[in-house]
Amino acid sequence: MKKNYYNLLDNIVKENKIYRFKEELNDTNISKDRSDYLNELLKKEEETIFKYVEEENKIKKHIDKLKDNHYKKIWRCLTDEQKEIKLNEYIKNKNIVDEKILEQLKTISNKQIVYDKYNGIISEIKLEEIKTN
Repeated sequence: MKKNYYNLLDNIVKENKIYRFKEELNDTNISKDRSDYLNELLKKEEETIFKYVEEENKIKKHIDKLKDNHYKKIWRCLTDEQKEIKLNEYIKNKNIVDEKILEQLKTISNKQIVYDKYNGIISEIKLEEIKTN
C-alpha cells in the first residue's frame, strides 16, 4: 500500500516537472542554451522509471510465467478447476455452439483429450459420433 502512495506522488511530481518544462519551452524569450537544457531535462524526465516500478514489473512478469507454467503438466495432473478452464478455452477458441457437442464435452474422459503439456493447451478432443435418431 505504501508503494502505491509513493508511486502516485512520484507521478504527480513527474507530471508537474514535465508541465513546467513544456511551459517554459513555449516561452519565446528564452535563450537557445536554456531551450536545449530544458529539452534535455524533459527527455530525461519522460524516460525516468522509478526503481519500485521496475521491481513491480519484474514481479508481474514472474507471476505471469508461473501462471503459464501452472498448466504445463500432463492432463491427468491438472485439478478439476484447471481442466474446466482449459475446456472452456478450447470451446471458445473453436467456437463450439452446438448443444449436443457441449453436452458430450461435459462427460468427457481423460483418454479422449489430446493435451499439449508443453504449450498448456488442448490440441484435440476425440468425441464419439453423435447418434441421431
